[in-house]
Amino acid sequence: MPYSTRFYLGTATSEQTTIYTVPGTYVAVIRDVQYYVEGAAIDDVYLVAAESPGTPAAVIAAVGDLGPNAGTSWHGRVVLNGGDLLQLGAYGDTLFLTISGYLLSSP
Repeated sequence: MPYSTRFYLGTATSEQTTIYTVPGTYVAVIRDVQYYVEGAAIDDVYLVAAESPGTPAAVIAAVGDLGPNAGTSWHGRVVLNGGDLLQLGAYGDTLFLTISGYLLSSP
């Protein structure tokens, strides 16, 4: 596996959607999230981690009221274990984003 990994490149939808599942024998470290709105404003964007569908989730990066034709980023370190889910949702116009970090073999 490569050292740096792009976990997601695409757009957000208005419903919470699973965009990545960590492979069973790996650990994912989310480091960077880049957001860009094309068109009208975004009311709310959230990126969450969950152990499985329907379980309580932890918010990783949330953005509220991102203006038209604007961008922002989040940088940090969030560890997801094998089988954990990365879920995304947004409310408003089209939001483009990239999520990257590290995908490491479990010890």
